[in-house]
Amino acid sequence: MSEILTYKDPVTNEDLFSVLAGPQGADLEYRLMLIRQGLKLLGKPVSNFTLESEPGGKPYLLIGKDRVEISLSHTKDQLVVVVSKIARIGIDIEHDNRVVSERLLKRIFCELSECDIQPIRLWTIKEAFLKMTGSGLRVGMNKVRVKHVSNDLYEASTQNEHAWVFSFLWEKKYISVAWDKFPGEVA
Repeated sequence: MSEILTYKDPVTNEDLFSVLAGPQGADLEYRLMLIRQGLKLLGKPVSNFTLESEPGGKPYLLIGKDRVEISLSHTKDQLVVVVSKIARIGIDIEHDNRVVSERLLKRIFCELSECDIQPIRLWTIKEAFLKMTGSGLRVGMNKVRVKHVSNDLYEASTQNEHAWVFSFLWEKKYISVAWDKFPGEVA
């Protein structure tokens, strides 16, 4: 298990979100261990929480009356978890060498400017955004517009939703994390 990164709100110095990674396994206990580690990083109790889901299936945690946002994604060999106490979040991970078919490319691209983004990276950006909104792939990826802001920071939006997305390469995998609040500069 390894912590990848933590974002801090420079004003309140509270975590915006934390991303954790570990080997992929079907073991529910391992997933819970990663979730507990994320809660610990957020200063939340690591026991006595319940895993809930919205009507569309988006998971979240309840600790007493407090809601903590959570999102999970995996490849064949890696599991990533992101937790937040102040923003809606979504995460996706894919191998950087995954081939995207022409048929799938037509379902991903929305605007010409998106053609500058590697297709599998664009996929993770859009999927993280759709997980954050709770709609998942029920909304077509070609309905999501992506704009490159700087370095590894992107904006993603539909007519009704907007998010920031941090997309980066880690151990030959693209990881994208979407969140809907931007309290300050990325630390």
